[in-house]
Amino acid sequence: MKRRPHILLVGLTGSGKTTLGAALAQALDRPFFDLDEVIVRQAGTTVTEIFRTQGEAGFRRLESRLLRQLCRAEAPSVIATGGGAVLDPANVAEMRGCGRIIRILRSTETILSTVAMGERPLLAQDPERLHRLALEREPVYAAASDFTVCNDGSPEGALEELMTLTNDMRPLRRVLVLSGPSLNRLGQREPAVYGTVTYEALCERLMHQGAELGVTVECRQSNHEGQLIDWLQEADTAFDGVLMNPGAYTHTSIALLDAIRSIGVPVVEVHLSNIHGREPFRAHSVTAAAAAGIIAGFGPDSYGLGLTALLKLLSSQGQ
Repeated sequence: MKRRPHILLVGLTGSGKTTLGAALAQALDRPFFDLDEVIVRQAGTTVTEIFRTQGEAGFRRLESRLLRQLCRAEAPSVIATGGGAVLDPANVAEMRGCGRIIRILRSTETILSTVAMGERPLLAQDPERLHRLALEREPVYAAASDFTVCNDGSPEGALEELMTLTNDMRPLRRVLVLSGPSLNRLGQREPAVYGTVTYEALCERLMHQGAELGVTVECRQSNHEGQLIDWLQEADTAFDGVLMNPGAYTHTSIALLDAIRSIGVPVVEVHLSNIHGREPFRAHSVTAAAAAGIIAGFGPDSYGLGLTALLKLLSSQGQ
């Protein structure tokens, strides 16, 4: 008999994977496994104690071994993974080979206000570290996942969305958001021009907007032209479209212009400020000649408007 796929939930610690996973498994009449609980039963001690005696490396080895066992079980199940399970590419490959991966997306503010951090080994001494973990890990979750479910509203709503996904598992569109030089300094750099919203907050806002629109959003930023070119070329096969703020390269980079022209997916250019109302040298965009369109002057909302425009463009093209 052909093995039916497992359903694997990934996401930040405290995102609700265990609660939603148990409810989903009950609704589907499937076994449910919380990977951390499986580890605790196998080790005969707590996760905190494993971290203390074996370190994170020891915990990750045990985590990978037990995840592999769950993935290779014949009976289809729902598996809630630990927050760091996707950091190992071998784990991601194992999960992809046995089922569908669903990211549970929940804002860090919601997690910090509702979850006891004392039981989380990586956060017990420094709960604010969650913001850094979100910035580091959300791109990994996005890249690994087939689908995303937002869990900032009611648990019932998130569960309903999970049920819908399991009945109709069509891959979501994937959008790459690229930000160029100095955009990592948002909130600190010339707030009178660029606003007070940080780059991290902007990315989180876009990922939540994407989840609501049914699209996976991955944010990347670099101060280096070559890195942006590499990411554009990668997007040609790994993403459906690109939302890009080239930063100062907007006005100078023929190399980025050529990179945009070389790929087959549409690129929408966005700018926080109205470049046409600033210094004369900023009024001309070199890269715009290859973009599908430009949105500028609406602060952080330029990104959100650009995402909406890109999705409409993809729909009109039948993608």
